[in-house]
Amino acid sequence: MRQRYLGAARAHDTRLFPEGLEFPKPAMDLEWAESNALLGRIAEDDALGKDLVAITGPEFLAEVRAAHEAYGEVLGITKAHEAPTDVAALRGPLRELVSAIGDYLLQVVASVDRGRPETVQSARTALAPLDRLRKASARRAAGKKGKGAPAADGDDEALPALGLDTPAPDVPQ
Repeated sequence: MRQRYLGAARAHDTRLFPEGLEFPKPAMDLEWAESNALLGRIAEDDALGKDLVAITGPEFLAEVRAAHEAYGEVLGITKAHEAPTDVAALRGPLRELVSAIGDYLLQVVASVDRGRPETVQSARTALAPLDRLRKASARRAAGKKGKGAPAADGDDEALPALGLDTPAPDVPQ
């Protein structure tokens, strides 16, 4: 019996994931769209849905659907969020966020010992998401100022080179 289900699972694998299991890697809205298409294929194909329920149990598919719906709501795709009526109400949470990021940066930088290269690499890894955000913001700003289209990912020519000895810019108060 187990072999039958394994065979059915393998047969459905290529139907469900023709591009492989790489789809969770894109941006969240694209990930949701891919998941939505996948759930649509399952809903349209009765035999596929029945096989999945037989392989995983009815609770699994129900939970996947519920999680997908909640994910869409969180992303604001399936249910619009109400915009705050007072933009000034965002100042406090924004200050808290900036303060938390500053605390994080301080802790990561304090962990670096230039005599130990592994600490430098560890700090670079920990700060990589913030570096990607900085680069993306610079590309968007360059595109908005009429300097051409935003640079493609990996095109860092227009961005200044930063190193451990690069002084931090002044932050306006």
